[in-house]
Amino acid sequence: GHLVVALGLRDEDRLGELSLPPTIQGVIQARLDRLPPDAREALARAAVIGKTFWESALERLRSTAIGPLSEVSTSEILAQLRSRRLLHEREASGLPGEREYVFAESALQEVAYESLTLKTRRLLHLAAAEWLGARAPGSTISAQLALHYDRGGDPGRAALAYARAASHATGLGGHDEALRHLTRARELHDASRGEEVEGSTSER
Repeated sequence: GHLVVALGLRDEDRLGELSLPPTIQGVIQARLDRLPPDAREALARAAVIGKTFWESALERLRSTAIGPLSEVSTSEILAQLRSRRLLHEREASGLPGEREYVFAESALQEVAYESLTLKTRRLLHLAAAEWLGARAPGSTISAQLALHYDRGGDPGRAALAYARAASHATGLGGHDEALRHLTRARELHDASRGEEVEGSTSER
């Protein structure tokens, strides 16, 4: 259904590995540089949520204090970004009662995301996971939650969410996707075990 499509990983699982040609990066960055600072910052935070995001989710991430808060409302900023054709509002939302938006171009999301420091991304990914888990509980969002916990530096909750996502994908016949989620869950689990062993050895 639409919810699964809206919350699927798609291009989001490749963010942070910017592979755009320098000329395209430059063109997009120039478009971003022409935006008012409030709009540019909001667009970067929306990019953390995903190519598809929701107004109240962006509101939550904008309230995550990293520097002074803007006096411009989230709805005003979204209107600005829509008028510049950087975002589109979807008629139907994957989350009932939430206004849903989508980046006009995947490359725009990539460049906006890359403008944030790693520390800021981690903080915002955890905030996104908190918001998403509260608004859309259930197995359909497990893959998206896993990605946010993974990038937010919470391997324990990420591994659990990847395992749930694998189970959900298997139920839908998505065996390749399920294998990908299980592989990542095992990687995170093994890494955590390795850190525990190393920590206990150093204490002796």
